[in-house]
Amino acid sequence: MSITTELSVKNALKLLTTKYSNAWNAVLDDPSHALFRGYRQKSSTGIFLVKPQHGNRKSTSNSNYYTILMSQLPSFQNIPPRNSSLICSTSYSFASGYGNVFYVFPENGTELAFSNTHDIWFCVFRPFNNSLLELNEEIENYFNSKNALDSYVEQLKLEKEKNLGTFYKKITELLSPETIGITVTSTKRFYSSTNYNQNSEVWFSNNALMIDSDIVGELVSNYLDLT
Repeated sequence: MSITTELSVKNALKLLTTKYSNAWNAVLDDPSHALFRGYRQKSSTGIFLVKPQHGNRKSTSNSNYYTILMSQLPSFQNIPPRNSSLICSTSYSFASGYGNVFYVFPENGTELAFSNTHDIWFCVFRPFNNSLLELNEEIENYFNSKNALDSYVEQLKLEKEKNLGTFYKKITELLSPETIGITVTSTKRFYSSTNYNQNSEVWFSNNALMIDSDIVGELVSNYLDLT
């Protein structure tokens, strides 16, 4: 869930050279550092300011039990919450499967979470040879129904508060950012890095500029005319 506002080229350039300059300058220097998102919403300018909002994020094709887990387990407290994050990819090709491809420029100082795979569903958590997708299915089986999300959330919170629930204890022991290969870095560190997976899912809980890939070249030309 997010709030999107259309921007003019002039206003976008003002933000790209100030609050969003880390991402903008890095992509100008090395386009391989770009983040992408497939997006189907129409825009007259092709430029959006996006503000993620807290909510129960729904997967487009699966239930989102794992999202609730990650928002509740203490081991994920330093990971940007997925239920109030913008989900992106380091892969243009992968993003294109979800709509028109937009370049994503996070605000300076944003903490970025990286999955070690193209889609968090396929993270394999160690030392078990199971994907997050399989874990999600196990949780569905545990609650007997895909429609049990509300009762699941309440039960998880209750078990967390009492710290007595068998399920909560077991999941706390098994699931962590380390066991499923999630890392966090700042925009500054990411954009200065030369060693990163170019087919990773990325998410962050902060404002961002999204620019349609069809007009990025025009925006760069306008920027160069000003400098």
